[in-house]
Amino acid sequence: MESTTEPSHDVTGEYNCLLFDMLTHGVTLLSISLLGTIGNSLSMLTFWSTRNEIPTSLLLLSLAVADTTVLITHALMICPRAFCEFSGGCQTYMAYVFPWMTAHFWPVASTCHLASTWLVLLVTFNRFIGVCHPHKFKTWMSIRRMKIQIAAIGVTSLVYNIPRFCDDDVRLSKDGDRFDMYRTALGSSELYKYVYNIGLYYIVIYVIPFASLIFMSVCLCQTIRLTKAKRAQMSKTNREENDLTLSLVIVVIVYMTCQLLNPIRRVLFVVIPSTNKPCGNLIIFATTLGIVFNSAVNFVIYCIFSPRFRRQLLKKLHSFNRVDAATDMSAITNSTST
Repeated sequence: MESTTEPSHDVTGEYNCLLFDMLTHGVTLLSISLLGTIGNSLSMLTFWSTRNEIPTSLLLLSLAVADTTVLITHALMICPRAFCEFSGGCQTYMAYVFPWMTAHFWPVASTCHLASTWLVLLVTFNRFIGVCHPHKFKTWMSIRRMKIQIAAIGVTSLVYNIPRFCDDDVRLSKDGDRFDMYRTALGSSELYKYVYNIGLYYIVIYVIPFASLIFMSVCLCQTIRLTKAKRAQMSKTNREENDLTLSLVIVVIVYMTCQLLNPIRRVLFVVIPSTNKPCGNLIIFATTLGIVFNSAVNFVIYCIFSPRFRRQLLKKLHSFNRVDAATDMSAITNSTST
């Protein structure tokens, strides 16, 4: 009796694990990624026309592009695996494509994530100079300088992640029916693990960005608080600049909240080992969700807190409607004349 009951329990437990993974890392993350990509595309559309005139537009356009790459790379890495494991299909994908992507495509996602992180820092620095040191803004934040800094972030993010392309690799199994992933000599090195994977990672992703963002955000919040009492006497342009500053502070708060989930997860796994369970792990899901949500939500923040963004977005959408209407009218006229 016991021999028949135990396998049934195992099968049920495995099914529940796969179902949980499919609903969280499959359906939920894919939905957020799709909605976020649409929102980021609308942000790009809004900022595109003023990218060569307003430094903030250029920076927010670049951030929207970086966030979109984060969404796409994470969706490609995580969602297909969740659906394939639940369905029991996609044997070729799971045997060959997924191991190769884990070894060689995941570093691309890490590169995009790092670029997005430092672009948030650059956007905040731009607003910090504009609000707290306006006399230096035109000199420090010219369009040309912004383009150089954005390019530097992209190149530096790629260079920093080059070792990640070399720490894992795949080889054909003895049976030849799948790829097996293995750690290379570099990836197996204790020095590499502690200096690069842990030390540099936390400095580059958390310590420097967080310390800088906290300092600049506090300064920006103080400025917003001081100008709030004078809001009624402020010009429309100054009020819109103040709203833009507020929206970017919200972006920073959301960013820091979402990014903190990963170090919290690592601490929990060390302090409370029982939380590191392979099945139905909400902590792991929350960490991944934090990264994806952060890259998907900025459009919503702009819409809520920045009237200028809403106005520019509606203007763009209305211009497309007018073009479509003119095209349709031209087609009707041509068909009538013929």
